[in-house]
Amino acid sequence: VGGILCTKGETNFSLIAVLLSLGAAFFRSLRCIWQHDLLKEVTNGGLKFSPCRITAWSSLLFVVVLLPFALGREGSSCFADLAHGSHKARIGIVGSTVSAMIMNISQPMALRHVGPVLQHAMGNLQLAAVIF
Repeated sequence: VGGILCTKGETNFSLIAVLLSLGAAFFRSLRCIWQHDLLKEVTNGGLKFSPCRITAWSSLLFVVVLLPFALGREGSSCFADLAHGSHKARIGIVGSTVSAMIMNISQPMALRHVGPVLQHAMGNLQLAAVIF
C-alpha cells in the first residue's frame, strides 16, 4: 500500500523497481520466520539462540557482505567527511546509530513473544523510527 501511495501520479513504471520492492518484502518476512524458529525453545539437542546472539551473527554477516560494496561505491571519503561535519550532523548520526542498535537488539526479544507476523509489522515501524 505504501508503494502505491508513493507512486500516485507517477507516469513512469519500472518493473525492476516493483520486483526489487516485492523481493525485499519477501525476504524480510522470511527472515522474521527464520528468526522466530531459532528463538523458540528447541528440545532434543536442537539450536537455541538468544536475541543478542542472533543480532550479533546477522550483523556480522551484513558487515562482511555490504561493507565491500559500500567502500567500493563511496570509498573511505565518507568517514573523512564525517570528521569534518557539523556538530549537529555528528550528533544526528550517532543518535540514529544508537537508536538502530537498540531496536536491532529489541526486535528478536519481541519476536520471541509475539510471533513472526506481528513482528514483521513492528519491523516496518522500526524503519520509520530510524529514518525520522
